Amino acid sequence: MAVKLNVHANVTGQGQLTKLNMGLKSLGTQALIAKGKLASLEAGAARSRATMSTFRAGNIMESAQIQFKAFFGSAEKGAQAFQLLNEYASTVPFSIDEIIQGSTALAAISDGPEDLGKQLQIVGNLAAAANLSFSDAALQYQKVASAGIAAADLLRDRGVKALLGFTEGVRYTAEESIAVFEKNYSKNGRFGKVADELAGTLKGSASMVQDFYFQLNAAAAKPLFEGLTKQINELVGDFKKND
Repeated sequence: MAVKLNVHANVTGQGQLTKLNMGLKSLGTQALIAKGKLASLEAGAARSRATMSTFRAGNIMESAQIQFKAFFGSAEKGAQAFQLLNEYASTVPFSIDEIIQGSTALAAISDGPEDLGKQLQIVGNLAAAANLSFSDAALQYQKVASAGIAAADLLRDRGVKALLGFTEGVRYTAEESIAVFEKNYSKNGRFGKVADELAGTLKGSASMVQDFYFQLNAAAAKPLFEGLTKQINELVGDFKKND
């Protein structure tokens, strides 16, 4: 009886081990399948992010060209201003989309593309010296050009007003205020090379690499936008035609 029980126990135990091994193998197979599906999902997500980056860059560039055309009165002048902006962006430590945001404010106070180029230099040096984002510096400078230094509260808070020698309580016109900024932040001014110096730092170099990638995405988006825009316009036309 003892021998019979012993054999029965061994056989039963072996059967359970076999089932366990089969279960583990099945679990391992399912884990591999799940891992493969997860990798596929991650790859799909990466492609989606890349596509959205391309769309975003293309949208920003396309909108900027239309805005410059409107500000300067012709497609030719708009293209010239856009080219100056791209050239400037490739030399300074500010992201190109941030420069585009700020440049729309500057275009409103510029006499033409060349004047916009001068404003970009002034604002870039102002942003670098006062540790401001380019878009914030551009908005503040637009206020200076429109209503004088007293309208630029952020520049007062950052100490720029005192640094440039503006006397508290004295009213300065927009023309007087601009003259002071041009003297200090233009190419040959007191702070005329701050943006260039900042461009040589690690942060500045990384920013320029990001700009090259942004421009690459924008270039890739151009033919995509043309085909997609045509298809969407046709679709909209069909909707209108069919009420």
